[in-house]
Amino acid sequence: PQAVYLPGLGVALGVVLVFLVGLLMRTWVARKIFSWTERLMYQVPVVKTVYGALRDFTVFLSRPQKQDPQQVVLVRLGDTDLRILGFVTRNDLAGLPPGMGEPGVIMVYLPMSYQVGGYTVLVPRTSVQPVDMSFKEAMRFTLTAGLSVPAVKAV
Repeated sequence: PQAVYLPGLGVALGVVLVFLVGLLMRTWVARKIFSWTERLMYQVPVVKTVYGALRDFTVFLSRPQKQDPQQVVLVRLGDTDLRILGFVTRNDLAGLPPGMGEPGVIMVYLPMSYQVGGYTVLVPRTSVQPVDMSFKEAMRFTLTAGLSVPAVKAV
């Protein structure tokens, strides 16, 4: 109703709601309900595949930088001058099925613009070039198709 509406009230209520849900998730009961719901989602055939992939991806993106920093690299495509910005996800391919990785091969995630997907590729270490850019800056740059350019540091 017009008598109750104030500009920005929806945003303020949204922030409060997210904060309250965050507080609620710290309780034992809410965590048990979430765990039970998550187990159910992993039993539905199509949902478990999509949910599992999205959950793994969000965990990958939200890892603390201090714990396991992601190396930002440029991946050279064949013998061309084309390069793609990517993130090294695994330097060691131990534990993968036999034949997936050879010595000198690393795993790199190549995100697509505007968050429509990405590719995980196995590439020779010689095909990648490290980039002096933080994970956060590189992800923002990639997901906005290069429209978000990190600020140049003064010398």
